[in-house]
Amino acid sequence: MIAPPRAAERILEALGARSEFADALLGDLAEEYAERAAHEGARAARRWYWAETWRSGPHIARNWARGLGLRGWRHAAGVMASAYALMLVTLMVPLGLVMSIMYAYGVRPGPHAPSIASVSFVLTVGAVGGALSGYYTAWLERRAPLACAAILAIVLGAFPIVALTANMPSTLHGPAALQWLQPFVVSLSTLAGGLLRVTRHSEALARDC
Repeated sequence: MIAPPRAAERILEALGARSEFADALLGDLAEEYAERAAHEGARAARRWYWAETWRSGPHIARNWARGLGLRGWRHAAGVMASAYALMLVTLMVPLGLVMSIMYAYGVRPGPHAPSIASVSFVLTVGAVGGALSGYYTAWLERRAPLACAAILAIVLGAFPIVALTANMPSTLHGPAALQWLQPFVVSLSTLAGGLLRVTRHSEALARDC
Protein backbone atom coordinates (compact mmCIF):
# COMPACT_ATOMS: atom_id res chain seq x y z
CA MET A 1 0.00 0.00 0.00
CA ILE A 2 1.24 3.50 -0.88
CA ALA A 3 2.00 5.36 2.35
CA PRO A 4 0.20 8.68 2.99
CA PRO A 5 2.22 11.86 3.76
CA ARG A 6 3.95 11.20 7.07
CA ALA A 7 3.72 14.83 8.21
CA ALA A 8 -0.07 14.83 7.75
CA GLU A 9 -0.39 11.53 9.63
CA ARG A 10 1.73 12.92 12.44
CA ILE A 11 -0.48 16.00 12.71
CA LEU A 12 -3.54 13.77 13.16
CA GLU A 13 -1.73 11.58 15.69
CA ALA A 14 -0.50 14.65 17.57
CA LEU A 15 -4.07 15.73 18.31
CA GLY A 16 -4.26 12.97 20.89
CA ALA A 17 -7.39 10.98 20.14
CA ARG A 18 -7.88 7.66 21.88
CA SER A 19 -5.95 4.92 20.11
CA GLU A 20 -8.96 2.97 18.80
CA PHE A 21 -10.53 6.13 17.36
CA ALA A 22 -7.27 7.35 15.79
CA ASP A 23 -6.32 3.93 14.42
CA ALA A 24 -9.71 3.51 12.73
CA LEU A 25 -9.58 7.00 11.22
CA LEU A 26 -6.00 6.74 10.02
CA GLY A 27 -6.65 3.28 8.59
CA ASP A 28 -9.66 4.51 6.60
CA LEU A 29 -7.73 7.53 5.33
CA ALA A 30 -4.77 5.37 4.33
CA GLU A 31 -6.97 3.00 2.33
CA GLU A 32 -8.70 5.87 0.56
CA TYR A 33 -5.34 7.52 -0.12
CA ALA A 34 -3.98 4.36 -1.75
CA GLU A 35 -7.05 4.06 -3.98
CA ARG A 36 -6.86 7.71 -5.02
CA ALA A 37 -3.13 7.48 -5.67
CA ALA A 38 -3.70 4.48 -7.94
CA HIS A 39 -6.52 6.10 -9.94
CA GLU A 40 -5.84 9.87 -9.75
CA GLY A 41 -2.09 10.04 -9.16
CA ALA A 42 0.06 10.69 -6.10
CA ARG A 43 -0.22 14.49 -6.28
CA ALA A 44 -4.02 14.52 -6.29
CA ALA A 45 -4.06 11.92 -3.49
CA ARG A 46 -1.74 14.07 -1.37
CA ARG A 47 -3.93 17.14 -1.87
CA TRP A 48 -6.96 15.12 -0.81
CA TYR A 49 -5.18 13.71 2.24
CA TRP A 50 -4.08 17.15 3.44
CA ALA A 51 -7.61 18.50 2.98
CA GLU A 52 -8.95 15.59 5.04
CA THR A 53 -6.30 16.24 7.67
CA TRP A 54 -7.53 19.80 8.28
CA ARG A 55 -11.16 18.69 8.13
CA SER A 56 -10.68 15.80 10.57
CA GLY A 57 -8.43 17.69 12.99
CA PRO A 58 -11.18 19.37 15.07
CA HIS A 59 -13.04 16.05 15.49
CA ILE A 60 -9.89 14.32 16.75
CA ALA A 61 -9.09 17.17 19.14
CA ARG A 62 -12.63 17.05 20.50
CA ASN A 63 -12.30 13.31 21.06
CA TRP A 64 -9.08 13.94 23.00
CA ALA A 65 -10.61 16.68 25.14
CA ARG A 66 -13.63 14.56 26.07
CA GLY A 67 -11.42 11.80 27.44
CA LEU A 68 -9.05 13.96 29.47
CA GLY A 69 -10.64 14.16 32.89
CA LEU A 70 -9.40 16.37 35.71
CA ARG A 71 -5.97 14.74 35.91
CA GLY A 72 -5.49 15.10 32.16
CA TRP A 73 -6.41 18.78 32.18
CA ARG A 74 -4.04 19.41 35.09
CA HIS A 75 -1.26 17.65 33.17
CA ALA A 76 -1.98 19.75 30.06
CA ALA A 77 -1.98 22.94 32.13
CA GLY A 78 1.36 21.98 33.67
CA VAL A 79 2.87 21.33 30.24
CA MET A 80 1.67 24.67 28.91
CA ALA A 81 2.90 26.55 31.97
CA SER A 82 6.33 24.90 31.67
CA ALA A 83 6.50 25.72 27.96
CA TYR A 84 5.59 29.34 28.66
CA ALA A 85 8.29 29.57 31.34
CA LEU A 86 10.86 28.13 28.92
CA MET A 87 9.80 30.69 26.34
CA LEU A 88 10.30 33.53 28.81
CA VAL A 89 13.81 32.34 29.64
CA THR A 90 14.67 31.88 25.97
CA LEU A 91 13.21 35.19 24.83
CA MET A 92 13.87 37.50 27.74
CA VAL A 93 17.62 36.88 27.95
CA PRO A 94 18.34 38.23 24.45
CA LEU A 95 15.75 40.98 24.96
CA GLY A 96 17.52 41.98 28.16
CA LEU A 97 20.81 42.21 26.27
CA VAL A 98 19.20 44.40 23.61
CA MET A 99 17.70 46.69 26.25
CA SER A 100 21.07 46.94 28.00
CA ILE A 101 22.73 48.00 24.76
CA MET A 102 19.99 50.57 24.16
CA TYR A 103 20.46 51.99 27.64
CA ALA A 104 24.22 52.11 27.12
CA TYR A 105 23.68 54.29 24.04
CA GLY A 106 21.19 56.52 25.80
CA VAL A 107 18.07 55.11 24.16
CA ARG A 108 15.50 54.92 26.94
CA PRO A 109 11.80 54.16 26.58
CA GLY A 110 9.51 56.78 27.99
CA PRO A 111 5.83 57.70 28.07
CA HIS A 112 4.83 58.39 24.49
CA ALA A 113 2.11 57.45 22.05
CA PRO A 114 2.62 54.17 20.20
CA SER A 115 4.34 54.48 16.84
CA ILE A 116 4.47 52.16 13.86
CA ALA A 117 7.96 51.10 14.92
CA SER A 118 7.02 50.35 18.54
CA VAL A 119 3.88 48.44 17.57
CA SER A 120 5.86 46.45 14.97
CA PHE A 121 8.39 45.58 17.66
CA VAL A 122 5.64 44.37 20.00
CA LEU A 123 4.08 42.27 17.24
CA THR A 124 7.45 40.76 16.36
CA VAL A 125 8.17 39.85 19.97
CA GLY A 126 4.67 38.38 20.26
CA ALA A 127 5.18 36.27 17.15
CA VAL A 128 8.56 34.95 18.30
CA GLY A 129 7.28 34.30 21.82
CA GLY A 130 4.21 32.52 20.51
CA ALA A 131 6.23 30.33 18.16
CA LEU A 132 8.60 29.34 20.95
CA SER A 133 5.70 28.61 23.32
CA GLY A 134 3.98 26.38 20.77
CA TYR A 135 7.20 24.58 19.90
CA TYR A 136 8.10 23.94 23.53
CA THR A 137 4.57 22.74 24.30
CA ALA A 138 4.70 20.18 21.49
CA TRP A 139 8.18 19.18 22.62
CA LEU A 140 7.15 18.59 26.25
CA GLU A 141 3.81 16.90 25.59
CA ARG A 142 3.93 13.33 24.31
CA ARG A 143 0.34 12.20 23.80
CA ALA A 144 -1.30 15.28 22.27
CA PRO A 145 1.43 17.83 21.44
CA LEU A 146 -0.54 19.71 18.81
CA ALA A 147 -3.77 19.77 20.80
CA CYS A 148 -1.97 21.32 23.78
CA ALA A 149 -0.27 23.85 21.50
CA ALA A 150 -3.67 24.79 20.06
CA ILE A 151 -5.12 25.35 23.55
CA LEU A 152 -2.14 27.48 24.50
CA ALA A 153 -2.62 29.49 21.28
CA ILE A 154 -6.17 30.34 22.35
CA VAL A 155 -5.08 31.27 25.89
CA LEU A 156 -2.17 33.46 24.79
CA GLY A 157 -4.34 35.16 22.19
CA ALA A 158 -6.91 36.03 24.85
CA PHE A 159 -4.44 37.97 27.03
CA PRO A 160 -3.87 40.82 24.54
CA ILE A 161 -7.62 41.09 23.91
CA VAL A 162 -8.23 41.67 27.61
CA ALA A 163 -5.45 44.28 27.84
CA LEU A 164 -6.53 46.11 24.68
CA THR A 165 -10.18 46.13 25.74
CA ALA A 166 -9.23 47.56 29.13
CA ASN A 167 -7.42 50.45 27.42
CA MET A 168 -10.19 51.40 25.00
CA PRO A 169 -10.80 53.83 23.36
CA SER A 170 -7.10 54.77 23.20
CA THR A 171 -6.34 51.56 21.33
CA LEU A 172 -8.77 52.35 18.52
CA HIS A 173 -6.96 55.22 16.82
CA GLY A 174 -3.71 55.72 14.92
CA PRO A 175 -0.81 53.24 15.17
CA ALA A 176 -2.22 51.95 18.47
CA ALA A 177 -5.07 50.32 16.53
CA LEU A 178 -2.53 47.99 14.93
CA GLN A 179 -2.11 46.38 18.35
CA TRP A 180 -5.40 44.57 17.70
CA LEU A 181 -3.41 42.37 15.35
CA GLN A 182 -1.48 41.01 18.32
CA PRO A 183 -4.03 38.37 19.45
CA PHE A 184 -4.09 36.88 15.95
CA VAL A 185 -0.30 37.09 15.56
CA VAL A 186 0.32 35.40 18.90
CA SER A 187 -2.30 32.67 18.40
CA LEU A 188 -1.23 31.81 14.85
CA SER A 189 2.48 31.83 15.70
CA THR A 190 1.87 29.57 18.72
CA LEU A 191 0.00 27.08 16.57
CA ALA A 192 2.72 27.36 13.90
CA GLY A 193 5.38 26.57 16.51
CA GLY A 194 3.50 23.43 17.52
CA LEU A 195 3.09 22.39 13.89
CA LEU A 196 6.79 22.96 13.26
CA ARG A 197 7.76 20.70 16.13
CA VAL A 198 5.30 17.98 15.13
CA THR A 199 6.26 17.94 11.45
CA ARG A 200 10.00 18.15 12.17
CA HIS A 201 9.63 15.20 14.55
CA SER A 202 7.86 13.22 11.84
CA GLU A 203 10.71 13.94 9.40
CA ALA A 204 13.25 12.77 11.98
CA LEU A 205 11.29 9.55 12.54
CA ALA A 206 11.14 8.94 8.79
CA ARG A 207 14.91 9.38 8.48
CA ASP A 208 15.53 7.01 11.40
CA CYS A 209 13.39 4.37 9.72
